[in-house]
Amino acid sequence: MNESARAPSAAGVVLLVDEVPLRAADMEPLVADIQRLYPEYTTVHARRLALTNAFLPRAALQSSRAETWAEARRACRSATDLDQRTAWSGEGSWRDLGLELWSAAHTLAPGTWSEPVELVGRWVRLRVDELRPADDAAREWLRVSLLEFAYMTPATLKQDVDQAVNGARLTVLDPSWGEAIPEDWKHRMRGAEGGKQP
Repeated sequence: MNESARAPSAAGVVLLVDEVPLRAADMEPLVADIQRLYPEYTTVHARRLALTNAFLPRAALQSSRAETWAEARRACRSATDLDQRTAWSGEGSWRDLGLELWSAAHTLAPGTWSEPVELVGRWVRLRVDELRPADDAAREWLRVSLLEFAYMTPATLKQDVDQAVNGARLTVLDPSWGEAIPEDWKHRMRGAEGGKQP
């Protein structure tokens, strides 16, 4: 793994996975949602969960499957007549919908399709059909419609994510984010050649 003491860039990039930038501003909403669900968690721990469950796997897949990742993103962005398409429907709390999906959905205005949203292995468009707020975020209930543009096969997703993560090279630009990355992930993300530095 490359580690650098440099300050974050002006664009807010705090980590690189190969050449894929991870920006604090893009990651903080999920971090904040984790802390809403678990107020006792420190910021470092919430960042750790957001990184290992969402952002590092996404970036590793984007790097290793760049062409299919980009095709799925284009298809998601260019999709029209969303109400006429067959959408997957789900309902429940964050535990039922999954953390990433719930986090992306619960701030949307009901009845309106989202812009493209990246989840691990797929791009989606979301529509909140019903939202029942609660003082306790864990009890918040949603019914959502989802159009999926997958670029990975669900049956092999875990294996493919592991392979992508193990072959990626992580560069830490902001030490405050670096401290949130578990040591075993730092070890895994030393690049395809086992972390040999030039």
